[in-house]
Amino acid sequence: MVDQNNTAAALLYKDLQLSLRSFVSVKADEGTKINENERFTAEVTVFNSYFHQDILHLPRIVFKDVWVKLSNTDFAEVDLNPERGDEWYKLPGDKLFPQQKVRLNVKCTAIQQTTKKDLWGNLTHEDKMLVVASPWARLDAEEFFQVYGLNTSYSGSGDIFPKH
Repeated sequence: MVDQNNTAAALLYKDLQLSLRSFVSVKADEGTKINENERFTAEVTVFNSYFHQDILHLPRIVFKDVWVKLSNTDFAEVDLNPERGDEWYKLPGDKLFPQQKVRLNVKCTAIQQTTKKDLWGNLTHEDKMLVVASPWARLDAEEFFQVYGLNTSYSGSGDIFPKH
């Protein structure tokens, strides 16, 4: 839990949260309508949205051990992870680098009939999402805390050597 009195830590945590994004879509071959009790495949994408241009003085946000919790909605019920028996799925790969995404396909059952229009018209409301995907990951501290020194060489005029 982040101490809300520590503004720098709270802002850093919020920035890290904003860098770990998730999206859910229906596989293209499923069509535009899903009928009640129909089985379909949800494609879950987790994305590291941090923009990194290899600028040496900025931290590098890299996530490792990336998981996603998939929750049921009024529209669909997600199959439990067959290996764990719960709603947590481990995403492929060891690390999620800046601007990288990983995908996972999960089987679901429609609870009620829905169309793309039902869902796409309400993107900001969780109660209108097909499946709720909540990503979780560890920050790779070794990547984050690589510190490069500043160039402190003398560039002015005059004698740079001490006088004795």
